[in-house]
Amino acid sequence: MALTFADVAKAEYILLTTYTLDGRAKPTAIWAAPDGDRLLVITQCKSWKVKRIRNTPRGTVPIWYRRGKAQITAVAET
Repeated sequence: MALTFADVAKAEYILLTTYTLDGRAKPTAIWAAPDGDRLLVITQCKSWKVKRIRNTPRGTVPIWYRRGKAQITAVAET
């Protein structure tokens, strides 16, 4: 069963996976909070994940559980 935005919005953390210019995946567990039909995350504007999103605007956003397990089904691409 595929996750919905509502499923992800209820999660305390998500596993944001961004991609390098050569296509390598770089997963990062981050805190997220729902804001209407958006999901807000906070990070440094000069962080590597922000640089990767600017260079390659795609990624996946599955739910991340505190015990280190990610939900297998990705929700969306950025």
